[in-house]
Amino acid sequence: MLASEIRTRLQAFNIASQDEKSRLVAQLINSLVSAREAALLLDTGGALSDSGQLGPELDDVISRLENRPYPPLVIVAPRMIPRKLRRSEDDISYVAVRSLPRDACERLVSGLLKDSGTTVSAAQLEELVKLTDGHAFNVYRMMEEILDRGIEPFLANPSLFIEWKHRQSSEYVEKTMFSPNETKILSLLKQLPELDFEAIISSLKLDPSTAADDLLRLTNLHVIESESGTFKLSPALRVALERDRRLRLTDSDEKEAMRSLAKSIVVRLEEGTASLSLVDAAVLAGLESNEFVEGFTSVFLLPSHSVWLAKRHYDQRRWGDSIRFAREALKAPERLSLQGYVSACRFMCLAAARIGDHEIFVEGINKLKARARDDWAKSNIAFLEGFNLRLKGYLPEAEEQFRKSYNLAPGNISAAREIAAIALARDNLDEAERFAREASEHAPTNPYILDIFISVLVRKHGRSARHSSEINSIFDVLEAVDKDGGGQSFFATRRAEFEHLWGNNKLAMTLIEDAIQKTPTIFEPHRLYAEILLKDGNKTKALEVIEKLGQMVNSRDPNERRSNYRLYLKTYSKYLVEVERYADAKEVFDDASIFTNDERLAAIKDIEITQSFKARK
Repeated sequence: MLASEIRTRLQAFNIASQDEKSRLVAQLINSLVSAREAALLLDTGGALSDSGQLGPELDDVISRLENRPYPPLVIVAPRMIPRKLRRSEDDISYVAVRSLPRDACERLVSGLLKDSGTTVSAAQLEELVKLTDGHAFNVYRMMEEILDRGIEPFLANPSLFIEWKHRQSSEYVEKTMFSPNETKILSLLKQLPELDFEAIISSLKLDPSTAADDLLRLTNLHVIESESGTFKLSPALRVALERDRRLRLTDSDEKEAMRSLAKSIVVRLEEGTASLSLVDAAVLAGLESNEFVEGFTSVFLLPSHSVWLAKRHYDQRRWGDSIRFAREALKAPERLSLQGYVSACRFMCLAAARIGDHEIFVEGINKLKARARDDWAKSNIAFLEGFNLRLKGYLPEAEEQFRKSYNLAPGNISAAREIAAIALARDNLDEAERFAREASEHAPTNPYILDIFISVLVRKHGRSARHSSEINSIFDVLEAVDKDGGGQSFFATRRAEFEHLWGNNKLAMTLIEDAIQKTPTIFEPHRLYAEILLKDGNKTKALEVIEKLGQMVNSRDPNERRSNYRLYLKTYSKYLVEVERYADAKEVFDDASIFTNDERLAAIKDIEITQSFKARK
């Protein structure tokens, strides 16, 4: 079509009445039938009203469509239209895209693979089905990657697909607003696999009528799913919902809800008025609330329930509860698989390292060493030893353990990330880049890995960093990740470091102050702030910031511990050099558990060079 013809048609459409516009749109859609085509209308806001009803303009167009009952129009919306708001003409098919049962998902994946001429083994098919989370959208996206890459390369490293899957679900959840009651319901379903209506309203003390409307809305939004009278989080959204910080009950409300659930479900199960699918919920609620699991429900109590709770509490930074449930699981080691046993020991040691409890850490490590029969278990031991040493600030020893863990399990991304972070802190930029690059290939949008990677590249490239397309592209990804994460400071911090080292120190000051405002309890923005102030000549303010760094690394905060103690000492030494206290600056490096002898000698040499230069000047 010529541009002049497009202009004429657009002008004619603009001056038409609303009725004429609806007729013209319907006419265009109707004309698709003869071409054996269909229109896909993707609703990004506007097709449905706030209540979930079709907008009046679109409703009018649908009334004018021909070829019923199958007009050539498909509307894809992020939620289902409630039954009471659907068209009275009953001329539209409403299809909710919910997760598929496992056998249906397997048939879909198997059929698509067969159609594409791809042959897979039973084990490969099982792995593919797990990756989909049972959702059709994920199935088709996965098939695109398999056709592009091949089945073996895809299964060897499906990280790009996993990142896409999590990003899609996170974006959807973040844009969805929940009422206070909906927040409570989702917070409860985060803790337990599934619950029925009575269990939800009784434990949260909700009005049945209001709760019914809330559950209907959450179902229409595909956030929860209902099956055989019970409700559960949508499998495709579970990870995103578990990460959502809005969805959390207060400690007192959660304990009361769990206590009420444990008692009521057990009674109902024994009376035969509750589904057997609630057994797991009853057991977990009983363990969570410290209520004794009584009656025939106690038969179903397994150590794996405690492992599940240990993981959940660790993810929620409840270190004491994580240790408690890990210990409970390890009371019956003969009833745990090797993987379950290792997981219980792992959460016990990780949480103990966080709070600095040496006795509990040693207890967990000794239990793990007693059952470490293969390289995977031994790799976990080395990783945990390294993690504990890192939190104490002993980076040289920690790096040795992380390398041992990595060598026992090549491709261990957790170990690679830790090695990269320690190598960066020890100024070993080549090793830091190697391991950060490997980790980023598996998790290209992980902000913690990108934070390490870009810091390495900025320091290695020097003044040419401004012209590096790789660095600029990572900054773009990090900025987008920060926005999705709701105000994290990764981008502002690393951009400030970039400007401080190779650009505008004043701009670096603005950026780092913004980062501190967003995340006031994080160590790294404050450390960079001190260095930026020193470069700016504001030694008094720099000392104030450094004293705050000292308080952070010497606190008992389990999120901090002494993992940044080395960086604090190096920053303090820079300040001492600036105020010409050279002997004190050298003395900072005397701690042999923090610095190796070679590192100490190299640091002292740098100080002496600066000292002699200033003396000549």
